Amino acid sequence: MPKLNEKQKKIINIVVTSVQIVLVLFAVIFSIIILVNPTSNDISDRKTVLMPVMSDSMDGDQKDSFKAGDLLIVKTPGKDNKYFDPATLKVGDIITFKNPNIASQPDIKYITHRIIAVNQYGDTVRYTTKGDNPKVGLRQEVVNVSDVLGLYKGKLVGLGKLILFLQTPEYFLLVIILP
Repeated sequence: MPKLNEKQKKIINIVVTSVQIVLVLFAVIFSIIILVNPTSNDISDRKTVLMPVMSDSMDGDQKDSFKAGDLLIVKTPGKDNKYFDPATLKVGDIITFKNPNIASQPDIKYITHRIIAVNQYGDTVRYTTKGDNPKVGLRQEVVNVSDVLGLYKGKLVGLGKLILFLQTPEYFLLVIILP
């Protein structure tokens, strides 16, 4: 194997340093996403939230369906409905709300399902929601306007798996902190 001259050594050094810098930047970005977003107790005080999908309840044939392992981009109403008004949602919109069965399902804080009916009772509006996946046999949930925490805006396919993986303390330490 031929020896490297000084110019080749400098080029290799620059490439290796550049790769290290990129890896550190990715680690910092993922750390910020992991620490400030998906599984916090209260999402209502943020403008946009990234939420990993935990189940296949919305794995359907519609273009905006999603499945376990995706990362959702959810817009919150904000203070005084600054970003969107939960009372103006329509059939087909996908909303995030607190799990009404949290006592029996403590692992699931939030549910994100499609509105299938808008029910008006005088001044009160309630949404009937259901997941897109017909195989799961989900029941319908009735959601008060005041319980709407977010509106689905998009997804990042597969990125939720990485976020959930990195949220465990041992993997976060191994992949983000140690390097």
